[in-house]
Amino acid sequence: MTSETMIDEHIAKLISEAVDLGGTSRLIDYYRQIQDEVKRLEMSKEVAKEAILQMFRETGLRYFRTDNNLVARADPRTTEHILVKEAKAMLPEDVLKKLLQETAFVVLSVRKVKAIGEVSGEDTSGIIY
Repeated sequence: MTSETMIDEHIAKLISEAVDLGGTSRLIDYYRQIQDEVKRLEMSKEVAKEAILQMFRETGLRYFRTDNNLVARADPRTTEHILVKEAKAMLPEDVLKKLLQETAFVVLSVRKVKAIGEVSGEDTSGIIY
């Protein structure tokens, strides 16, 4: 059994237990643990990335092939974006409506409770304790 299969089975078990409130609590705790681990890994990734880019800057290299047949490249890129606040102040509303595209999505946030009834200063009236 692979580690991915074990993780998938573990997650499936947690989700099936989430029918009751205790299971939901365990699932949210598990989600928070994953968030913390991802944050730790992202920080490690940034440190490694900066070390690689520093090596590229110091050596003048733009790509490097590893012994494991991986290739790292440093490709300069640029992006363009519109400053929405400034555009709203400068452009007529009909032009702005043609340019702006709104996308709706849901953000799940899981944070430590600072004190009973307080989650980072937010209204907690709908929270079950």
